[in-house]
Amino acid sequence: MIQTGPTQPTATGLRPSDASPTSSTRSPTVSTFRSFRPPPCFRWPRSPRGRCRPTGLSCPMARDGSETRARLIAEAERQFAEVGIWQAATGDIVEAAGQRNSSALTYHFGSRQGILDAVLAEHGNPIDAHRGDLLEAVDKDPDVRSLVDALVRPMTAVLRTDRGRRYVRIVAQLADRFPTWRRPPEGVDHTHLGRTLGLLANQASGDSEATREARLVAMIQLMTASLAARAGELEHGEPTLDAEHYESHLVDVLVGVLTASAT
Repeated sequence: MIQTGPTQPTATGLRPSDASPTSSTRSPTVSTFRSFRPPPCFRWPRSPRGRCRPTGLSCPMARDGSETRARLIAEAERQFAEVGIWQAATGDIVEAAGQRNSSALTYHFGSRQGILDAVLAEHGNPIDAHRGDLLEAVDKDPDVRSLVDALVRPMTAVLRTDRGRRYVRIVAQLADRFPTWRRPPEGVDHTHLGRTLGLLANQASGDSEATREARLVAMIQLMTASLAARAGELEHGEPTLDAEHYESHLVDVLVGVLTASAT
């Protein structure tokens, strides 16, 4: 009979019978991997809706998205008014809005034009609603002065606030776009503005449609330039007219532009 000797120790110093699934010899690499739990937004890119792939957890930027958007809009508004729409650096806007993520503006608005449209909508939509209320109070067949009054009054009303004054200074920088007034910026509702300008275009003086359209555009440019100048006067505390007289004066001037005889 062949005699078997004692079981020889393994390279670890343990006999096979001494080892068990619960032994401390289990690979530390495996246990470390099994205990790893990636934090939200770890490694995986953010989807356009602010969700993380593949976990589906919300990213930090998505949790306070509305607040971030509001801060970026307010800061873009300030810098567009004070520095210039095309001169203000988007990085400065992001930093001044308190955002550590340098791509925050791109994430929320896509581009400089995107956040400009958001600024215009922030102010323009309430202004257009105000204009609609004024139009309801006029005759079904309003004259030029009634229409110009409905055009001007919602704009002079916003001059009472800092943000409103910034808005009119921004709009004045877009004078080269006024000929395309029938195509509003993205997200801007100008239903009542479009109706008002359409009626004024039909009543403006001129022997051709092109001449009447040119009168209308010149009137818009003059109005916005005057409002921007008025905003500057108010900020420096040196207005030449009080609010009521300025408003009636501006209406008089714009009516004159539209109705002056063509030569």
